[in-house]
Amino acid sequence: MSSLAPSAGLARPVRIVTRLWFATPLWRRILLGLGLGVLAGLVLGERAEDLKWIGDLFVRLIRMLVTPLVFVTVAAGVSAMSDPARLGAVGLKTMVLYFGLMLVGAAVGLGLGALIQPGADVDLAGVAPAPLADAQDLAAVLADIVPLNPIAAMAEGDILAVIFFALLIGAALLVTGEDGRPLQKVLESGSAVLLRVVQFVMELAPFGVFALIAWVM
Repeated sequence: MSSLAPSAGLARPVRIVTRLWFATPLWRRILLGLGLGVLAGLVLGERAEDLKWIGDLFVRLIRMLVTPLVFVTVAAGVSAMSDPARLGAVGLKTMVLYFGLMLVGAAVGLGLGALIQPGADVDLAGVAPAPLADAQDLAAVLADIVPLNPIAAMAEGDILAVIFFALLIGAALLVTGEDGRPLQKVLESGSAVLLRVVQFVMELAPFGVFALIAWVM
């Protein structure tokens, strides 16, 4: 019985820390991981590279969820609409939002690059530059939206093609009516399950941020 006393005494502090951890908002925990990552990187130095695998694992978990989450949420959302006449407006808004965010992201990247000039003091002598890909015209970009193989598009993470296919599936379910209800329920259930999985993965965000920041430092 005496051998169980230390473990019993240790269990209470663990429960208290666990309760405090999950009672703290996630964004605060992420900021805590960020600050501890900076400190760990400064203290550990090059040994902090051994923590990088934790951050890589977190990033892989996020990337694993993106494609299936986009497909089921878009398809389920469109199929749940009550008015088929709104399909055109929804599809147009989705494409405009996608391309708009791409432009905003590119503008932010170019602006920060011009302002901060990362790598300006790096000596690249003897480093062969990678060739740039040929620019695509608008017709080629629009053609790439339609996937030749939807499963391959999902496997390759071609999000725009996945969105297009999900819009088609959702529109077909909406027009089909009762015959499409079983598949619609599957998509709605899949959406709920994947959103729950996202919550599980985001609980690991403080540890992923900690490891990546420590490695960067």
